[in-house]
Amino acid sequence: MYANRNILVISVPADITSTDIANLYDEISRRAAKGGLQGVVVDCSKIVAADTVQARRVFRVAKLARLYRSSAVFCCIREAVAAALVELDFKLGDVQTATTVDQAMQQLDKPDVNLAAS
Repeated sequence: MYANRNILVISVPADITSTDIANLYDEISRRAAKGGLQGVVVDCSKIVAADTVQARRVFRVAKLARLYRSSAVFCCIREAVAAALVELDFKLGDVQTATTVDQAMQQLDKPDVNLAAS
């Protein structure tokens, strides 16, 4: 994890556990409590396979970010993982995605994406 400006960048481990998710939630909450958390970039490049349990764990990060009036952008999702999510009929809702971390950062810099500005 690292912060760039007011954007927190999180790299999700390949075999994310409930403990990993709890640690991510704690970090997001801690940064938001300091004020100025504009958004969270979730780098999914290390995930090589997905199931619904793992996907729910990861995508809950977006819900937590919204609670703090921030946005989350998921990036670097492998083709096989995307295909598996489609095959599992996993609903992403209004989750934002990007191809690269840089593109995700650019999306968060747009005023209409940043929920904290509304």
